[in-house]
Amino acid sequence: MLYTVKYGDTLCSVAEAHNMSTAELSTLNQIDPHIKPVVGQSLIVSDDSKRSRTLIIHGSAMPGVGDMALMCAAPYLSYISISSAMMLSDGALTFPNDNTLLLRARACKATPLLKIVCRKDHIGNTPLHSLIQNKAAMQTLYGNIVKYISAKNYRGINFDAEGLHSENTDELSLLLTNLGTALKENGFIFAVTLPWDMPALTDIAGADMAIISACGRDTPYGPPLPLSPVDEMEKAIECALCAIPADKLLMELPTFGRNWSLPYRGGIPRTVYLCEAPALAYNHFADIRYDHGTQAPHFSYYDSAGTEHMVWFHDPRSLTVRLALAEKHNLGGVSWGNIAPFYRPGWIVLGGMYGAKRAL
Repeated sequence: MLYTVKYGDTLCSVAEAHNMSTAELSTLNQIDPHIKPVVGQSLIVSDDSKRSRTLIIHGSAMPGVGDMALMCAAPYLSYISISSAMMLSDGALTFPNDNTLLLRARACKATPLLKIVCRKDHIGNTPLHSLIQNKAAMQTLYGNIVKYISAKNYRGINFDAEGLHSENTDELSLLLTNLGTALKENGFIFAVTLPWDMPALTDIAGADMAIISACGRDTPYGPPLPLSPVDEMEKAIECALCAIPADKLLMELPTFGRNWSLPYRGGIPRTVYLCEAPALAYNHFADIRYDHGTQAPHFSYYDSAGTEHMVWFHDPRSLTVRLALAEKHNLGGVSWGNIAPFYRPGWIVLGGMYGAKRAL
């Protein structure tokens, strides 16, 4: 159950009203027990949710992720994608320093996938075009992938296409078809992460999982707007379902916020992790508001230099609304971006609604 903080509330008064200790309330919500909660803040006050079913629950981590983040997230996870091997135009791959994280992930019973990315260079090109034109390079790529994941005992790969756009669809489709065939022939799992504006990829080569990224107004450029509005997320899901079976489709959750300086004059706003947002509002005496149209919380404040800021983020209430889309559309699962920094309220909400289908 969730509670929205009102004027005059303290952690102690909220805890007493819900038969909890202050320590339990602050731990569940990952907040400092010595400060007042922020007006408008969404708090978890009990875990009385009934899980509707089990889903594939996926998360990603960089090799340097801390033990605490991994240990806290692992009980909720089916798969963990370890970032990131980078695909080059000649079929070569650059690999992460993944030995330690692989061992830790398996110990926590989270099945590891190798995340492969396709980065643009300094003039905006990707390796895709060069690869598609070079059959030898394509075969080299497939061989390198299969050899590496076999040697490291990965269960499969997660090909991350989020850096690509709709003009790359034909090239990407061909690459995925061939890559999927190579992986299936060797008994590996094949997952694909698709950008929100390219969900209806008609041929994903029988991928076991297609992860549609958190969609909508979450580009790193642009004026202050709600991040991943729920209506845009649902449209992207519906579009993806035209090409991808529901049981193979995973919805990525928005796991960060953004902090804009006003007036906005261009550039990239600062990333705000979900665990940071309430403290930022508290430190600047800001109340948290909630936009019911887009189902997203936000607040504004002035810094010490007199500059106005606008922050859009997500909290247990907005994540609950988005998680409900998985049940509404009978999706195969959900994906939590980077598991670090760990955001306990989000995982508690997720775990209260769905159980994880274990692969190990």
